This record gives sequence, structure tokens and C-alpha cells, in this order.
Amino acid sequence: MSVNVTLLFSRQQYLASAEAYLRGIADGGDAEGTIAKFAKAGIDCDTLATDLQRDAAGSFVKDWHEMLASIASKISGFKAAA
Repeated sequence: MSVNVTLLFSRQQYLASAEAYLRGIADGGDAEGTIAKFAKAGIDCDTLATDLQRDAAGSFVKDWHEMLASIASKISGFKAAA
């Protein structure tokens, strides 16, 4: 499952993330080198990536369900007051 977490950022956080991304592109970045360093240190990058994506998605879904429950509760309160 892919989750667009940019929807959770404030405008300022989004701009900071975009600027950091663009700086990485401008200087050529070194993703392959960084991944190689992790692997050399004994980190399984495929497992790390899978775990990070699963944990981030799980956290997002949990928060999403909590938000929907809160909205439903408020709607019920409005209906009861009417």
C-alpha cells in the first residue's frame, strides 16, 4: 500500500522536504553509496525499507481511523442536539 504522507505536512514542512529533495537531486545525491554503507554495516536495506513502509502505513491508517471515529462522534453529537 502506498500512502501519500505529504497530506500530513504543514505547508512549511512540505516546502522544507521539497527543498531537501531538490538539493539531493542538484548535488547528484548518493543513494547507492549510502545504501552500500548501510549494507557494509550489516543492515539489510530491503528489510529496513519494508519495515519502514509497513510501520509508516500502519501508523497512518491507525490515525486515519481515529480521525474518522472522532468525526463520526461529533456528527452524532450534532444530531442528538438537533
